Amino acid sequence: GSLRQQLIYPDTVAEMHEKGTTDKDLLSIMTSLDLNSLLSLPPKEGKENASSGLDSLQNWPDILSTGTQQRLAAARLFYHSPCYAILDECTSSLTPSIETLIYTEAKKRNITLLTVSHRRSLWQYHTRILQFDGKGGAVFGVLDAEKRLGLEDEREELEAKLRGVEGVERRIAELSAV
Repeated sequence: GSLRQQLIYPDTVAEMHEKGTTDKDLLSIMTSLDLNSLLSLPPKEGKENASSGLDSLQNWPDILSTGTQQRLAAARLFYHSPCYAILDECTSSLTPSIETLIYTEAKKRNITLLTVSHRRSLWQYHTRILQFDGKGGAVFGVLDAEKRLGLEDEREELEAKLRGVEGVERRIAELSAV
């Protein structure tokens, strides 16, 4: 479909207009996510007389990088501006600055986000955490991102030291065997 259809999916253009959204609004969202380059893509092969801009027709999954697809999904999120959104690894291919932009803009639009992610950098945008222990249990509670980041750093440092202990123990055993 067209770039416009990608942005407003599953809405139709008529539904977009019923909501009071204009192409100017879509272009503003695209600009905020640095997606303007999509407006000037060459026509799809075999469609030399095809339109460009929001009317551009492309085989989108084939030509967009994962990061661009994630930014396009964020543009769709901003277009729809739901009360709640579940974001599953939604920034794994994005720069920290675009990640910040997405979460800040979602907050401005009063979108409550539930994020599934391995990125600790996203903790700062949340107030609660649900963590699974891998053994069937889970903990849900208040998230103090700054404190938790410090604890995670300390844990990683201790794990690195413990990995070194194995080497020291092995060497002591070798020396004792002599």
